Amino acid sequence: MRRTLIVIVFCTLAFARSANASVVYSLWQGIPYHFAQQSIISAQTILIRENLLAIPSPTGTYGTLTTSAVLQYQMIHEMEPTGTIGALTRAMMNTELTANTNTPISDSKFTINGNFSLTKIDEVTHVLSVPLFEQIYPLSCEAASLEMALAYKGVIKNQDDIIKEIPQALPFQKQKQTSGQYIWGDPSLGFVGDVRGWFFNSLGTLGATGWGADKEPVLSVAQKYRPNSEATTQNTIASITHEIDSNNPVIVWTASLDDLPHETLLTYQSPSGKTIPFIPTHVNVIVGYKTKINGEMILLVNDPEYGRLEISQSLFEKEWSMYHHDMLVVR
Repeated sequence: MRRTLIVIVFCTLAFARSANASVVYSLWQGIPYHFAQQSIISAQTILIRENLLAIPSPTGTYGTLTTSAVLQYQMIHEMEPTGTIGALTRAMMNTELTANTNTPISDSKFTINGNFSLTKIDEVTHVLSVPLFEQIYPLSCEAASLEMALAYKGVIKNQDDIIKEIPQALPFQKQKQTSGQYIWGDPSLGFVGDVRGWFFNSLGTLGATGWGADKEPVLSVAQKYRPNSEATTQNTIASITHEIDSNNPVIVWTASLDDLPHETLLTYQSPSGKTIPFIPTHVNVIVGYKTKINGEMILLVNDPEYGRLEISQSLFEKEWSMYHHDMLVVR
């Protein structure tokens, strides 16, 4: 589903077509979120100095060579070899940076040999290396999000196949009654409308040709391949961070506040008579989090439409609350 989203960091990435016709942002696959360019330069400075990274000078890009060098660094220092720089690796590197400079640290910045500015490696928490796939249709964010989460768990599924496995809610096309009320599918039972369609609100008229699915139909597919997957409602930020700490990606449903009707919330009826609010929504994967110095939490998101994002907790809470804090954990 499409949305308008305000983000702290928005990365425009080149992407390449994968074998299963999904788009993978290959340039960024496996690269930790939590490093600003100067922090990567700081880490690469140490790796080059210890003859672990065979490049002439720091580039500020965390690619395969840097990942391999970090793995070697961790093994030399008897740490768990992950290829990413967590708390222990960061602490060791910061100690080495401090010990090898004559310039006092001021505001977490200092220089080595006067050649370039370095930034002390950022405070981070936990990030999962979930691959990033683009949704291949206008409204296939549910399938793309599940594709990412399953891939992280070692289950490689074609996005088109996932779409076929998500149940279809009936009727496929919305039906306008003589009363002016619309009848359309129940998103808790299956995907509503056409995944290749669109949705929008205009002067109180429900003009959508497609919408999406709630957590239950997506869960039915997730459990085919990861039986311990679970969908819950009325969750908290702590629920998300607990799952990330447990190595589980979290799929979330959020509303786009900018796209909501300004006066009245549009509704329609399901065939069973259930009143369903039509909320412009989007689905993506929470893959990590970090905490800023002032205590504000930042959520790290694989968004199948916009790429890798960092979203403030306050904005995320507002958009997530419109969908009852729903989430699907792929375990």
